[in-house]
Amino acid sequence: MALERLGGDALLVRRLCEAILATTPPVGEDGQADEAAVELLAHASAHAPVLLRDWPCTAGECDHPAGACVTTAACPACSLQAGQWAAAREGAYRAECTIGAPCQVLATLAAHLGVTGSAVPGEAA
Repeated sequence: MALERLGGDALLVRRLCEAILATTPPVGEDGQADEAAVELLAHASAHAPVLLRDWPCTAGECDHPAGACVTTAACPACSLQAGQWAAAREGAYRAECTIGAPCQVLATLAAHLGVTGSAVPGEAA
């Protein structure tokens, strides 16, 4: 299951969003949401971990049995993806700048909001 492969606290982003919403005042009379909360929600969501596979696995050129390719949890917002110069590999995450998940952004938000979990660096499981 994908959530299990993310390791640690796979639902950390959801819990962060819930904490942000819990501390946000209700929508105002003008129907506008709290802009600061919307900004935090968008930022946290952008850093939600994704599962990455090696290029040969993605291209179907690996020797792994079906469904057994190795995956790595990474932050899509902090990691670098190859540009157009990479041709067929455009959009692939670059090994030289792939940031593991949870990234420091999520850890910082979790500490600020008091959200604890096994995926937050420096905390016990």
